Amino acid sequence: MKRRPSASPKGAGTRRALGPSQAILLVVLVIGLVAAACSSDEPDQTTTQIIEPGDVATLDDGTEVLTQGILVISGDTRLCGAIADSPPPRCEGPSAILGDLSPDDIVALNSASDPEVGELSWTSYELAVSGTVDNGILVNVEIANRVYPAVGDGLRMRLVWSQSPFFPRQLRSGEEIRWAVDITNILDEPIELTFTSGQVAEVTLSDGDTEVYRWADGKVFTQEINEVEFEAGRTSGATLADLFVLDPGTYTLRAWVVATGAENAVIEAPVEVIEN
Repeated sequence: MKRRPSASPKGAGTRRALGPSQAILLVVLVIGLVAAACSSDEPDQTTTQIIEPGDVATLDDGTEVLTQGILVISGDTRLCGAIADSPPPRCEGPSAILGDLSPDDIVALNSASDPEVGELSWTSYELAVSGTVDNGILVNVEIANRVYPAVGDGLRMRLVWSQSPFFPRQLRSGEEIRWAVDITNILDEPIELTFTSGQVAEVTLSDGDTEVYRWADGKVFTQEINEVEFEAGRTSGATLADLFVLDPGTYTLRAWVVATGAENAVIEAPVEVIEN
């Protein structure tokens, strides 16, 4: 049976996006993927440069790029090559300014008000985006992470995964992964949700009828009942970190919110796992 061993997420600290050697690996992997695919909704990597966020400002106008980093919105919208874990979330070192990216398109976008910087939004995972360089900023921005949606019980659920370096369609075994999920109340009235523990979401992979990966395995959650009145139009998200280890193959991914009242908002899709 294909089963991952128990593992804990990698340690905290300054988190970084693509390094030079990773970018070279990524070019080889992604170009191979594009050549093999019958159809694709990812950018054409045969003409797209894969770069660090901080390199955007150094490129000529009209250059098409793919880049990855932590998104921070505070006045302007930036993709950070590295970000400090100490609050408030902020870029450390060079970053890319994104000219036209709607916050509504970002899965699991955190928001807060900080006394130093005011209103602030950020991702807890590395977002991959494509776009065109124009006067030192990135425009015509599109999210490159594949978004998996589902609707049920008056809720819209979305999931993306993030690994570094970015790989558009396949999960890599032996690497840290971040599953980012959010739900939105699409009704005109509140929805009552009841959580029975500190766990808010779950992700599993199955090989046929056999479950071979469960994000919550080996993790401990607070045991308390939390009843939430989820208001109309409200969005709430979470990012689930793990060390992802699984035999190569094709699996069925499922993801859902672990709450009474959201039983039918379940994402289900085939995914492919490859060796790192």
